[in-house]
Amino acid sequence: MTDLAAGGKGAWNAADRKQKEREKDGWNATGEEQKKKKENFRNSIVKEQICGTMQKGMEQKKAALSQDETKESNTDEFCFAAGITRRRLNRERLPGFNDVCGGHRIWDGEWEKIMISKTMRSILHALSYGNIDVESSRRIADLKKLDAMRIFIRKLDTKICNGDYEVPVRMYFPSEETMEQEKEGKLSLPVLLFFHGGGWVTESVNTYNRVCARMAQSTGKIVVSVEYRLAPEHRFPTAFDDCYAAAKELYTNHAILNADPKQITVIGDSAGGNLAAAVCLKARDTGDFQVERQILIYPALNNCYTEASPYPSVRENGTDYLLTAVKMEDYVTLYESCPEDRQNPYFAPLMETDYRNLPRTLLLTAELDPLRDEGEEYARRLEEAGNEVQQYRIAGAFHGFFALGIRFWHVQESFTYINQFLGQ
Repeated sequence: MTDLAAGGKGAWNAADRKQKEREKDGWNATGEEQKKKKENFRNSIVKEQICGTMQKGMEQKKAALSQDETKESNTDEFCFAAGITRRRLNRERLPGFNDVCGGHRIWDGEWEKIMISKTMRSILHALSYGNIDVESSRRIADLKKLDAMRIFIRKLDTKICNGDYEVPVRMYFPSEETMEQEKEGKLSLPVLLFFHGGGWVTESVNTYNRVCARMAQSTGKIVVSVEYRLAPEHRFPTAFDDCYAAAKELYTNHAILNADPKQITVIGDSAGGNLAAAVCLKARDTGDFQVERQILIYPALNNCYTEASPYPSVRENGTDYLLTAVKMEDYVTLYESCPEDRQNPYFAPLMETDYRNLPRTLLLTAELDPLRDEGEEYARRLEEAGNEVQQYRIAGAFHGFFALGIRFWHVQESFTYINQFLGQ
């Protein structure tokens, strides 16, 4: 990686000039006041180095937008967003960097801690509270239903049967024209079958309205969002069964959409990523239908988020980045019907032992997410079993970033990868 000093060459020159000015004011003098001046000066050097590197990083980001980014690379690239150093890594975490900041060597995993301001860190810590209160969490999530723009979203509602229960589903269209053509049977667009996140406990089709509408517009595909039943009222395997029933109906029956099964992609974020992965596993196991593609966005794939977890990101990112390890363990506990469920691959796909003959996969993880390492482990297992896998770590991102607006760089970066994957 380029040395930090090289990235901020102008900052070093400015620091040299400032040092000469300080020397004129008695830089070499002793005493408490001069000691404080020296400390402030050293801090200013670090700040100017970072600013210089930030400018270079933003230039790299702009250049990247105008280039074809379909080639995979293990080059450590970086730019800045929201005051956090951003690095894009493909598949592997680099063991460390050779950057020097204020005379100290900065290793992988430490940059984000340096770049997040004290104020932001305090806010994050305050929001990263402990256990889940189901009703409070649902009330907070339901605030998104108040979106005034929902009346402009191009959507249609229908239902799919799962035994005696009718599973509500909502279809989102890229445009008014495509919605009318689809209703008249004049058009057959590719479909994204989407399962929302929320720890199997919160969120709904309504709270994901904007996410799905944006997905339809950004990809040019029809998005079918499934309103699966939530825990703890409906524990495993209810949500999974609802999602599988919706997938089977969409793949094998043209009553809802006249979709080509080869043009359907299963996609989900967080707990929805768990459900998407599980649906693909069962489809392979039963042969009910064949899934060609799956997109898993920071999926929850393991069954343990205590100190016993084998994944370092649970400990590194499990306290101060919104989604905590304690919350994840609560979600899993609320979802399970009994402790034995945790060994079921449809509950925790990392419990699967055979990863052969699974769909072509795009898997996105977030750098500051406790679920990061398990997602990347799943990608590794899929690839080792002979499946085609693309995996990207969204640098500087927290869990849940995909639900932010399209103006956020992390979301834009994600759709770059998604559209490239869907276009192949």
